[in-house]
Amino acid sequence: MEDGTKYIAISSNSISSFGFRIDQLIIVDDSRWKIFGKLWELIDYTTNHCLNTSCVPEEFQVQKYEYPVIW
Repeated sequence: MEDGTKYIAISSNSISSFGFRIDQLIIVDDSRWKIFGKLWELIDYTTNHCLNTSCVPEEFQVQKYEYPVIW
């Protein structure tokens, strides 16, 4: 972004966020929320260790967005 903000997408196949300063975690999954089973270690580490120096207000540090499943 023009202000220096970087968005990094982390899929279940690539866990490469370590080493970055993270201000906000945006979790996107379908209604089954299987991402918590696949990436629970990364999500737990990020929420407990990386967000403690975040510039984002605490109530917005972890956002969850559900997208519809198309069968």
